[in-house]
Amino acid sequence: MVSSLVLVSFTTGYNTALVLMVIAAGSQAFANGALPVNIQDIAPKHAGAVFGVLNTVGALQGFIGSYAAGYILHYSESWATVFCSTAAIAFFGWTMFTCFASGKPIL
Repeated sequence: MVSSLVLVSFTTGYNTALVLMVIAAGSQAFANGALPVNIQDIAPKHAGAVFGVLNTVGALQGFIGSYAAGYILHYSESWATVFCSTAAIAFFGWTMFTCFASGKPIL
Protein backbone atom coordinates (compact mmCIF):
# COMPACT_ATOMS: atom_id res chain seq x y z
CA MET A 1 0.00 0.00 0.00
CA VAL A 2 2.72 2.45 0.97
CA SER A 3 4.73 1.97 -2.20
CA SER A 4 1.69 2.35 -4.45
CA LEU A 5 0.66 5.58 -2.67
CA VAL A 6 4.15 7.01 -3.07
CA LEU A 7 4.28 5.96 -6.73
CA VAL A 8 0.87 7.48 -7.49
CA SER A 9 2.29 10.78 -6.24
CA PHE A 10 4.73 10.88 -9.10
CA THR A 11 2.73 9.37 -11.94
CA THR A 12 1.33 11.47 -14.76
CA GLY A 13 -0.87 8.95 -16.55
CA TYR A 14 -4.49 8.27 -15.65
CA ASN A 15 -4.31 4.51 -16.17
CA THR A 16 -1.15 4.16 -14.12
CA ALA A 17 -2.63 6.20 -11.28
CA LEU A 18 -5.82 4.13 -11.42
CA VAL A 19 -3.93 0.83 -11.21
CA LEU A 20 -1.81 2.10 -8.31
CA MET A 21 -4.89 3.30 -6.40
CA VAL A 22 -6.58 -0.09 -6.95
CA ILE A 23 -3.46 -1.79 -5.57
CA ALA A 24 -3.48 0.53 -2.54
CA ALA A 25 -7.18 -0.08 -1.83
CA GLY A 26 -6.83 -3.81 -2.43
CA SER A 27 -3.90 -4.17 -0.08
CA GLN A 28 -5.82 -2.24 2.59
CA ALA A 29 -8.53 -4.89 2.35
CA PHE A 30 -6.11 -7.47 3.78
CA ALA A 31 -5.78 -5.41 6.97
CA ASN A 32 -9.54 -4.94 7.20
CA GLY A 33 -10.10 -8.68 6.98
CA ALA A 34 -7.73 -9.40 9.86
CA LEU A 35 -9.15 -6.84 12.29
CA PRO A 36 -12.19 -8.75 13.67
CA VAL A 37 -10.17 -11.95 14.06
CA ASN A 38 -7.43 -10.17 15.99
CA ILE A 39 -10.00 -8.63 18.34
CA GLN A 40 -11.38 -12.11 19.05
CA ASP A 41 -7.83 -13.27 19.89
CA ILE A 42 -7.01 -10.35 22.17
CA ALA A 43 -10.27 -10.00 24.12
CA PRO A 44 -12.58 -12.96 23.53
CA LYS A 45 -14.99 -12.09 26.37
CA HIS A 46 -15.21 -8.40 25.46
CA ALA A 47 -14.79 -8.55 21.68
CA GLY A 48 -18.03 -6.66 21.00
CA ALA A 49 -17.09 -3.71 23.21
CA VAL A 50 -13.53 -3.59 21.89
CA PHE A 51 -14.78 -3.72 18.31
CA GLY A 52 -17.20 -0.88 19.08
CA VAL A 53 -14.38 1.29 20.42
CA LEU A 54 -12.20 0.52 17.39
CA ASN A 55 -15.09 1.28 15.06
CA THR A 56 -15.56 4.64 16.78
CA VAL A 57 -11.86 5.43 16.42
CA GLY A 58 -12.07 4.42 12.75
CA ALA A 59 -15.00 6.78 12.19
CA LEU A 60 -13.13 9.64 13.86
CA GLN A 61 -10.10 8.88 11.71
CA GLY A 62 -12.26 9.13 8.61
CA PHE A 63 -13.48 12.58 9.63
CA ILE A 64 -10.09 13.88 10.76
CA GLY A 65 -8.28 12.32 7.80
CA SER A 66 -10.60 13.97 5.29
CA TYR A 67 -10.16 17.34 6.98
CA ALA A 68 -6.37 16.91 7.13
CA ALA A 69 -6.20 15.92 3.45
CA GLY A 70 -8.21 19.02 2.50
CA TYR A 71 -5.99 21.20 4.67
CA ILE A 72 -2.79 19.79 3.16
CA LEU A 73 -4.20 20.11 -0.34
CA HIS A 74 -5.32 23.69 0.27
CA TYR A 75 -1.91 24.87 1.47
CA SER A 76 0.41 22.70 -0.63
CA GLU A 77 -1.79 22.57 -3.75
CA SER A 78 -0.29 19.14 -4.39
CA TRP A 79 -1.91 15.73 -4.33
CA ALA A 80 1.59 14.27 -4.09
CA THR A 81 1.90 15.73 -0.58
CA VAL A 82 -1.44 14.24 0.42
CA PHE A 83 -0.53 10.77 -0.88
CA CYS A 84 2.98 10.85 0.63
CA SER A 85 1.55 11.95 3.99
CA THR A 86 -0.96 9.10 3.86
CA ALA A 87 1.82 6.67 2.98
CA ALA A 88 3.94 7.91 5.90
CA ILE A 89 1.06 7.42 8.35
CA ALA A 90 0.36 3.93 6.96
CA PHE A 91 4.04 3.02 7.23
CA PHE A 92 4.14 4.25 10.82
CA GLY A 93 1.08 2.17 11.68
CA TRP A 94 2.55 -0.91 10.01
CA THR A 95 5.83 -0.43 11.90
CA MET A 96 4.07 -0.12 15.26
CA PHE A 97 1.90 -3.16 14.55
CA THR A 98 4.90 -5.23 13.44
CA CYS A 99 6.96 -4.28 16.48
CA PHE A 100 4.36 -4.41 19.25
CA ALA A 101 1.30 -6.42 18.14
CA SER A 102 0.50 -9.78 19.60
CA GLY A 103 -2.35 -12.27 19.48
CA LYS A 104 -2.10 -13.09 23.18
CA PRO A 105 -5.32 -12.59 25.16
CA ILE A 106 -5.26 -9.44 27.29
CA LEU A 107 -8.77 -9.47 28.76
